[in-house]
Amino acid sequence: MNDLKTLPSKITLIPLVQLHPHRETVPHRETVRDRLPAPPQVPVPAGVTMQNVKIDASDNWLNALLIDPNGNQAVVVNAANTGLGGGGGIDGALGNWVEAKGKTRVWKDNNEVKSPVDGARMTSVEVGKFAMCPVSFGDIYLAVGPQPSEVTTLANMSNMLENLFYDMLAKAHTEGKKQIVLCAISTSIFAGPGTEKTTGQSFTKEQFIKAAFNGAHRGINRFKTDFAESSLQIILNGIDGDGTRLPSNQGLGSTNPYVLVYQYAQY
Repeated sequence: MNDLKTLPSKITLIPLVQLHPHRETVPHRETVRDRLPAPPQVPVPAGVTMQNVKIDASDNWLNALLIDPNGNQAVVVNAANTGLGGGGGIDGALGNWVEAKGKTRVWKDNNEVKSPVDGARMTSVEVGKFAMCPVSFGDIYLAVGPQPSEVTTLANMSNMLENLFYDMLAKAHTEGKKQIVLCAISTSIFAGPGTEKTTGQSFTKEQFIKAAFNGAHRGINRFKTDFAESSLQIILNGIDGDGTRLPSNQGLGSTNPYVLVYQYAQY
């Protein structure tokens, strides 16, 4: 093993600006790690699988998640909007997949989109609720989360998402589904700072995201407690629907809030 005596007597340090002539010396810049909010109080329970699979118009992503494209045994959760008009992110990615199957990518125009309560056709969804769209692998759940402008209090918003995730998991279980793929809701492009309507208290984007994930994790935990006998496989898929592949486990190379599903799941 080398020791200090084997090192050169003189070491020349090359300034960074010399290696990169066009790079100026600047003060420390805020990084994703600097902005990362504290972990939520409730961690993801044991037994929840984490994946990092790109959703596209082919069946490749289903195969990567070990979902039978024609098995009618899985649920994939989509972060939709209230008007079910389709959008970007994961909504757009799943819309591309549905369109490739010969169906309309505009959910409200799909006559098969129905209520999970009574099976009635739905063309819009309330915040904190979801609709169901039958597809070859099972169902796409069109879940709508709150936006910052709709927050009465962060606590209420977190409770709303807890109930939303719990209800989706319970529905998938009672219908005998084998797998459910969850996405991050209320944490991507629509996350941001705001003011609680009830209290007038302002909150940051990081606090909004933390409250969203905290609620999601409580919903998963409550389902795991109430349905301890369930064999439903719960998958957290940390991918932004636009196809940007996020680094698994840490994901510190991206500012996209979807990555926080990995960060939080480590605790």
